Amino acid sequence: MIGKRHILSVCRLGDKLCNNGVKNMEMKKCPFCGEENNADAVSCGYCEKPFPKPEALDGAPHTEGELSAQSLKQAKKAGFVIEDGVLKKYKGKGGNVAIPEGVTSIARGAFCDCKSLKGVTIPSGLTVIGDSAFAFCRSLTSVVVPESVMGIGKGAFYKCTSLSSVTVPASVQGIGSLAFNECPRLTIHCPVGSFAEEYAREEGIKVVLTDGEAVQKEQEPEPAEESFLSDEFEIDIHDGEVILTKYLGEGGTVVIPDGITLIGEDAFRECLSLRSVSFPESVKSVGYLAFYSCKSLSQVSFSKSGSLWEVGEGAFSFCESLKLVRLPGTLTNINENAFSFCKKLSGVSIPDSVKEIGVTAFSECPKLTLYCVKGSYAEQFAEKNSIKCETVE
Repeated sequence: MIGKRHILSVCRLGDKLCNNGVKNMEMKKCPFCGEENNADAVSCGYCEKPFPKPEALDGAPHTEGELSAQSLKQAKKAGFVIEDGVLKKYKGKGGNVAIPEGVTSIARGAFCDCKSLKGVTIPSGLTVIGDSAFAFCRSLTSVVVPESVMGIGKGAFYKCTSLSSVTVPASVQGIGSLAFNECPRLTIHCPVGSFAEEYAREEGIKVVLTDGEAVQKEQEPEPAEESFLSDEFEIDIHDGEVILTKYLGEGGTVVIPDGITLIGEDAFRECLSLRSVSFPESVKSVGYLAFYSCKSLSQVSFSKSGSLWEVGEGAFSFCESLKLVRLPGTLTNINENAFSFCKKLSGVSIPDSVKEIGVTAFSECPKLTLYCVKGSYAEQFAEKNSIKCETVE
């Protein structure tokens, strides 16, 4: 049997499917696990919890759809994208933000990677906080979850590194996996005997109960293997690594979020609109064909003092607009075809930390000059493969 704290990790918030997998417009969402059910169902077919009456949520009638045209206009001006009571996306300036009254759920990734968000006021009547809703909001310090909320999605507050306090009411009956992972300062405040207390204890998170009892964190949470989405990135967690598996954005200039450790296979492959990409210190490896045939990519920026040790096979091959690359001093491996067929590539700076370069790493780069330390492995590689090389002492 699936334990109740894992409900949200196996139920996908937001999928519009009925029990037999056929799309159906007459559906209602379970406030506990987020799954869609037939409109006349009295209990959820997935988590088996009975549906509450609308007035049971906060002592008042259900507020879905009650945002007036004027309220929606004001909300849009403040940066909120709201559809049928669902907060789809926040595009405002950040700071301390009050979500408009009448919003009944926060969609997947609505505030994801909002670096300027410092505080958020969640209205009563809201029932679900979706997957990755506040993930990577590194300036967010505290959250009070109202008593109408029944479910918190997976990765909802993932890597909110400044988050020190979250108040979770007894109404919450489901918390998704990774909901509060990588929140090193966090204390969860919750009632004695609540679902949130059980969750906090199992995850090794410090908890303060309403009677004042405090339980210190005893152990680190066990590594999880899950995935969640933001508007721009699909991210997997596996064996302690945070893997960017797929880029979902519109290209242009992309800044990869701090905390990503691996760029996965084919993650940006053939993203023709990508022009510039910046890597954080946390990235250790750029995977197989990760940026293959990104023909408009002209600028790649690595952190000087990061963790990068490997550029994978074919990682930047056929990036025909790429001109100059400065590789960081942590790098040790440049694999086969890593920069092959980059026709405009005129200069690559290789540190003396590099100890292995694939024979075809720079094949078909007619304008290339390697810049490296005198006597280094890179200089020997250039001489052996007849590549122009300029050295520094």
